[in-house]
Amino acid sequence: MELRRSPLGTYYTCALCGLGYDSVTKASIFPDHDIELLFDVEINLDDLQYINLLRHWIDTAMQTNLSSESTDNMEEIII
Repeated sequence: MELRRSPLGTYYTCALCGLGYDSVTKASIFPDHDIELLFDVEINLDDLQYINLLRHWIDTAMQTNLSSESTDNMEEIII
């Protein structure tokens, strides 16, 4: 993902999302699957920090208990 900023660099205007790029040529691996997402609101650094905090808590909630021997009960799998 690449975030693009306003001409003055004060806020983010869009995000270029894709499935990766070739590190040698810097070309998109799957250009047909790339998307440029224009923001209709101003996204600033504080917004990105809140988004990353939310992603952290979602990741924490979705972690599984790998030491559990039984996988029959979903309550035992999810922490």
